[in-house]
Amino acid sequence: MNIESIILRDGGTHVPMGTTSYHFAPQPDGAHVAAVEDDAHIARFLSIPEGFRMYRPGQPAAAPVEIAPAAASVATAPAKSLGFPDSFDIGGATYSLQAVTDLAVEASELGLSNWNELPDEARATRIEAQLDKLQDAADEAAREALMSAPVPKTRDELVALHVAKFGSKPHHKWDAAKIQAVLDKAE
Repeated sequence: MNIESIILRDGGTHVPMGTTSYHFAPQPDGAHVAAVEDDAHIARFLSIPEGFRMYRPGQPAAAPVEIAPAAASVATAPAKSLGFPDSFDIGGATYSLQAVTDLAVEASELGLSNWNELPDEARATRIEAQLDKLQDAADEAAREALMSAPVPKTRDELVALHVAKFGSKPHHKWDAAKIQAVLDKAE
């Protein structure tokens, strides 16, 4: 799906999301557009109506919000000066500092200008809180995956299930995996 950035910057807008970086490049009709295929990324962009919308060639241009290149970034430099790395690996996913900062700005509900007026330490605290939320979500997803994984059974337990299902013990040379396979096939 083509998404249009309502915020216009010289040369377009670069937006990192997860491990993907989107370039909302200027089009001949003046719109700044990027092709976005990931459904979660599409939903995320469209959840910010003041910044993005679906691109439809020929539709009236959105009232653009012009931002000077120096003000376009969301406080990445102060966060880096406080010792943050450029990216974070959380639960098997990589998040750029910019993406985490953007999430922190959104969670703060302060808006970009108020966010940029915060002292470095206040921004750092809010970025750390966002990192904690991402880690908590990754930990919870890992716990849920572990809880939904099948519990391995011992050979004796599987023999009992085989007897209950078929009325006889499995072949004495069958290991637990073979017995489980036979039980699974019979279901």
